[in-house]
Amino acid sequence: MSEAIRLNLGCGIKRFHMPGWINIDYRKECEPDKLMDITNRWPLMDDSAVKIRADNLLEHIGWGVNGEDLLVVVMNEAHRVSAPGGEFCISSVRVE
Repeated sequence: MSEAIRLNLGCGIKRFHMPGWINIDYRKECEPDKLMDITNRWPLMDDSAVKIRADNLLEHIGWGVNGEDLLVVVMNEAHRVSAPGGEFCISSVRVE
């Protein structure tokens, strides 16, 4: 692993960006550090992230056009890029 990185998925607008983290969003107007759709393969190295944060994001992930569960894609990518011993911190609203 060359450099330990921290990812803030679905960062939203600037005031929610986290200094020292790579702030990621698919919306250009949010001015993320990395413009990226997390429901596709992430352009990141395996075992590169020591922390991944998804705050009020995962409940918005749905199904792909072919019936693929996109949340599974996101979780698999998070696992792939997580360094050994890395953390994936998830918070979400109550969904019933």
